[in-house]
Amino acid sequence: MFNTKRFTIAQIRQHNKAAKQHWFDERSMKYFNTRIEIEPDENHIFITSETPDDDTPRKFSLRQYHPRCGMVDTLGEFWKYKTLDEAEDARKNVTL
Repeated sequence: MFNTKRFTIAQIRQHNKAAKQHWFDERSMKYFNTRIEIEPDENHIFITSETPDDDTPRKFSLRQYHPRCGMVDTLGEFWKYKTLDEAEDARKNVTL
């Protein structure tokens, strides 16, 4: 059965670190210039944006947290969405 408890980004960060994963490490986030745009939903899917530099528009990705192991995966392609609205629409249509 899938765990439908909602987790905050703070809880996910803590679990990810305890699981010896590095997704939320400061260096990792800074390297990709990552921002958390939308908090996780009931399927643990959240939205991030990244940009390689300040002159390039941000692009958006869907991410999924896995409570059993603490890992975070990208759903679909990295930087798949040009706008936050596109990413939000895609998150609503994700089937697991």
